[in-house]
Parts: sequence; structure tokens; C-alpha cells
Amino acid sequence: MHAVQLDPQVEILSQLEGGQSGPVVFVALFHVPPVDADGLIAAWYGEVPYLRQRDGFISRELVRGRGGSDVFIDYAKWQSAAQYKAALLDPAHQSLLAAYGPLGGTSALHLLDSTVNPELLPEVPRRFLEALNRGDNDAVLGFFQTGNTLVIDAGERFEGMQAISAWNDRALVGAKGHAAITKVDVADGTSGSVVTVLADWKSAFYTGARKFVFIMKGGVIAELRMGQ
Repeated sequence: MHAVQLDPQVEILSQLEGGQSGPVVFVALFHVPPVDADGLIAAWYGEVPYLRQRDGFISRELVRGRGGSDVFIDYAKWQSAAQYKAALLDPAHQSLLAAYGPLGGTSALHLLDSTVNPELLPEVPRRFLEALNRGDNDAVLGFFQTGNTLVIDAGERFEGMQAISAWNDRALVGAKGHAAITKVDVADGTSGSVVTVLADWKSAFYTGARKFVFIMKGGVIAELRMGQ
């Protein structure tokens, strides 16, 4: 079987590093001549027992085109790219992949991250994160000047503009922080509406998965909680 790139500019090996944290989707697009269709199915199901026992495996499905189509699509979910990579490069898995080699046709492999509907994020948290990502110090601090906002970062409390400004200089805009949103949830809480944002965070202070919880009252941020 001949390997081709689903995106001519991006090889799957380069996708194993970087990207957002959290679950990933692996897709393999096959074009297989009818004589080799049964061989592909046998090779695919031959991997299943091995993959199901691997850390990070969530689900996997093989579907095929109807009406005489030669298309098969392998669609798998993993808890992280690192766990998928470990399974992919394991010699035991490589020996199973050898069953695809003699088959005719092509295979195109790709690794994908989830997307987030920007309309799910209410205006104030959205504008706050946009200001943060562009490094607009005045705009970020402006969100804390509309009321007695409380900031809790990894259990540490910051109240009043002096404390929040010092925290911002150390751990937020001053640390060149950038949040790539991976998930948004909006709910009603006892203290106001609660907007939870999960993001891939990069800064001079900390890099990794980060959670922003905005508690909104009267259209302003009453409380911001941050943590891993």
C-alpha cells in the first residue's frame, strides 16, 4: 500500500508534537481496490485487541463507501497525542501494521484537534481573552476595574487593583501569556452565570493545560478562578 499525505504540506509525524492538549482524532483515508478490500478489513480488525489495551485509547471505527466506492475511513479517538504516539511507535503495533504493506491502493493519515464554536463564549470573557492574547495590559486590567473583582490563581487570592496588577505583571500579560481555547461551558450558578474555558496555555511562567472560570454578575467579571 502506498502512503500519501492527506495535507500535502503536513506529515503526520510532524503532528505528533505540538498542537493542543487533550483528546485527538486519528483519521486514515484508504482507497483500496476491490480485490484487497477483505485484506484491509482483516488488517484493521487485527489491530483492535492491541489498541483497546493501550493507555489513552477511547474508540475506533472503520467505515466504507457505499455504491461501489473504494473508500475506507479509519476514525479513532485518543486521550492525548502522546499516548497515540506511544501506541503507534510500539514495535508490537508496528508488526501488526505490516499486514497493510502488501495491499494495493493508498493510505493517507492525519491527526486532528477538536474545534470550539466561538459563539459559545459570551462577549466579556471573549474580549478578556482576546486582550490577554494580544498583550494589551490596559485592556486586561480594565476588566477588573468595573467592580470588586476577586482573582484566585492556583488557590492564591488576589483582591484589589494593586494585588491584581502585580499578579498580572507576574503571571498573565507580564509573562506573555497566550490561551488557545479548547472547550467552553456556560452554566447558571448560585452566584451568577459561570463560564468555564479550557485552554492550552503558554507563558514564561507556566505552559500546559489551564482552566479559566469566569463568574459573571451584571455583565461584568465578579470573580476569575484559574488553575490547571
